[in-house]
Amino acid sequence: MKRLNYYEKFFQKYTAVFCGSDEQIHGFSIKKRHTMEVYHHAERIASSLKLDNDDFSAAMVSALFHDIGRFEQFKHFGTYVDRDSVNHASHGVRVLKELGLLDDFTPDQKKNILSAIACHNCPVLPERLPEKAALYCRIVRDADKLDIFRVVIEVYESGKYDPVILLNLEESDAITPSIGSSVLNRKVVPYHKMRTTADFKMVQLGWFSELSFPESYRIAREQQFAEKILRSLPDTPEVRKAEKQVMDTISRMAG
Repeated sequence: MKRLNYYEKFFQKYTAVFCGSDEQIHGFSIKKRHTMEVYHHAERIASSLKLDNDDFSAAMVSALFHDIGRFEQFKHFGTYVDRDSVNHASHGVRVLKELGLLDDFTPDQKKNILSAIACHNCPVLPERLPEKAALYCRIVRDADKLDIFRVVIEVYESGKYDPVILLNLEESDAITPSIGSSVLNRKVVPYHKMRTTADFKMVQLGWFSELSFPESYRIAREQQFAEKILRSLPDTPEVRKAEKQVMDTISRMAG
């Protein structure tokens, strides 16, 4: 679509100016690739839902700009940890407004896109979120999680510690009790209580209970994301219980 081609080119032009030290270049490149991978996952999910052209375009633009606030965040704070810097989602909305983008959408469509971006990192979606905004947001949230699986698995399989990806967490196989309990009981995981890389991996296993669409589960199954994360965790009763829960969920939801 012509509209999407324009926004894809805009994204590439906007992000091209973010550079700096080797560490900064590494951080920016991670988010550039992540954004495009999320965009492609969103395309597959949205296509599976057989959306009309307006909803498809709105969902895709929401995905393309979901992390637009990350670039200034990393430039000014050197971290992607929101609690140590800014809320990247709400900051992304401010960036889009300052850039004067999305004016080719109707006012309602623009509002729904911005709402989807603003809420994509919420632990739970607000109940009063408009139906269309919630749809776009769920597509983005699924696509986002699917690519984060790829990003972290690449680090786990490399055997190297990447502080940007692993959020400077302690490299350890110890699982914080509240994290393990939340995952096994399918409760909202208290991210601020993560202390170790094993906690981080358990949080990702919890995400398999949070995906919204069958196509998302099919992508996860094709890519064997759960199996790869599980291989990086210690063989303990807690992890084995999480494994059964996750694999049963994927099998059931993928159809």
